[in-house]
Amino acid sequence: VQILLVRHGQSTWNAQGRWQGQADMPLSSLGVAQSALAAIRLAGGNPTIHGEDLGIRNITAVYSSNMQRAVQTASILAQQAELGPVIEDERLRERSVGTTQVA
Repeated sequence: VQILLVRHGQSTWNAQGRWQGQADMPLSSLGVAQSALAAIRLAGGNPTIHGEDLGIRNITAVYSSNMQRAVQTASILAQQAELGPVIEDERLRERSVGTTQVA
C-alpha cells in the first residue's frame, strides 16, 4: 500500500495568518487554485519518489477529514482522477487548538 498525502490549499484563515485547528474554514480563491494546480501536476507531471510513480492515475481512493477545506481540496483531486466520491473521516482532522480557533 502506498499513501500519497496532500495538504489542503490555503483556507480563508490561512490567508489571514490565523491558526484554525478544527475551525471549519473554506478554501480561499487561492486555495482553490492551489488544489487545481496540484491535481494538474499529479495528472500530468508524473511525480516520482525513489522511482515509484505517484501520478494521479494510480490513485484508487481519496480520503479526507470532514473539514470543508480538506473536502474541497480532495474533491478537486478526485474529480481530476475521475474517482468516486471523497471518503470523509473525522479522525483525519487537525488537532483542536481550543479557544485559539474560535471564529
